[in-house]
Amino acid sequence: MKRNLILTALFLALSTQFIFAQRMRPQMMQGPKQPTIDQRIKNLDAVLNLTADQKKAIHKIFEDADARMKKIYEQNKGNRQAMRAAAVDQREKTNTQILNLLNDSQKEKYKNYLKQRPNRPMPERRPRGRGGRGRMGF
Repeated sequence: MKRNLILTALFLALSTQFIFAQRMRPQMMQGPKQPTIDQRIKNLDAVLNLTADQKKAIHKIFEDADARMKKIYEQNKGNRQAMRAAAVDQREKTNTQILNLLNDSQKEKYKNYLKQRPNRPMPERRPRGRGGRGRMGF
């Protein structure tokens, strides 16, 4: 009796862990969430003290840039290096458009802001499948 109770408890503990692991997996695979356009403008406003007109114009720039980035990702799904190059080019265009809206003191602050931001390149992925060494490393 005691043995059956212990085995049942062990089975329940393992099965619930498996269920929660399956439920959490898609969330973990998504990676970090990108800030929304409004959050990005709020961050810029804190640094640059933007006017209402500047906020509207930057909002439009970010919307267009996001649409172009989505198109870049769709066009270059298989070619990671081409995707990276196109994304860097798009980011530079966006920064240039924003700089053209700013006054001289804001431009200096924005350039410093860009230097301080971590420039996170996309990590290279290791191939998956049976060709690797596996979990045990043998």
